Amino acid sequence: MFKDSSPFAKIILLAFIVLVSTLVFMIIGAVGALLFFKINLLSNPGIASSALLNNISFMKYYQIIESIGMFVVPPLIFARLSGSNIADYLKAGKFPQTRSVFLVLILLMVALPLINFFTDINSTLKLPQFLEPVEKWMKETEDYAGRITEDFLNVRSIGGLMVNLLMIAVIPAVGEEFLFRGILQRLFSEWTRNKHIGILIAAVLFSAFHLQFYGFLPRMMLGLLFGYLFIWSESIWLPVAAHFFNNSFAVLSWFIANKEVNDKIDKLGSATGNVSDIVMLVLSAVFTTLIIFLVFRKEKRVL
Repeated sequence: MFKDSSPFAKIILLAFIVLVSTLVFMIIGAVGALLFFKINLLSNPGIASSALLNNISFMKYYQIIESIGMFVVPPLIFARLSGSNIADYLKAGKFPQTRSVFLVLILLMVALPLINFFTDINSTLKLPQFLEPVEKWMKETEDYAGRITEDFLNVRSIGGLMVNLLMIAVIPAVGEEFLFRGILQRLFSEWTRNKHIGILIAAVLFSAFHLQFYGFLPRMMLGLLFGYLFIWSESIWLPVAAHFFNNSFAVLSWFIANKEVNDKIDKLGSATGNVSDIVMLVLSAVFTTLIIFLVFRKEKRVL
């Protein structure tokens, strides 16, 4: 139906689909909340705030429903309207080579100190004085997101681990990569007629969409990596695998280790100026570059 529309028109169409799908799934989520949690969001939407703070099970349920409606369903609808085959449009019919998937797993492990370094740099950024209220809001939002994330991750049962992997790793990996790499990166590449600009815009939007401002830079860098993995492999499943590995690391490390151990992991390669951190950061940068080059050599080069 919209196969021959302009990229700009397709972006507007995608935004409309995301909006409608999100609203529909919010209604579905509200009905489920009434049936399973006895929380009536339809008559009193404001009750969600207090319910979220006091009921982690409800919060996880609503997060899953909302993520499916916002990220998973819209790309499938848009791909069907824009192409004859959903799998072909999203490049989901081709699977990456096993060696590339393994290299991406190793890549995300060795890149951890580098990611932590960018996180430290990001956290030191200051807004101008006249934007102090905005900066205060950003910090409060970041602190709230951090507390909620810890509450999500703090599980000790296998069932809780499986729910967290589904909510934090599987659904975001599939849905966000379908939306940001499979659709938006493609549309912005067509609009600008430059794949690199398309990758950059999609990475910026990907990071901004999370509304975690003090993690914007490292998340944008990951978005750039996912974007290049997509065009090199011509398969959406390689960035999906990378996204899944990245998110599942946090889930599994919190399940296996305690908070103190995870805090130490988060400080690997931090911008402290210590010799050990500098050495680790240099090694991380060298091996990250090497593995990216190996993946580039292994997969088809589409630039």
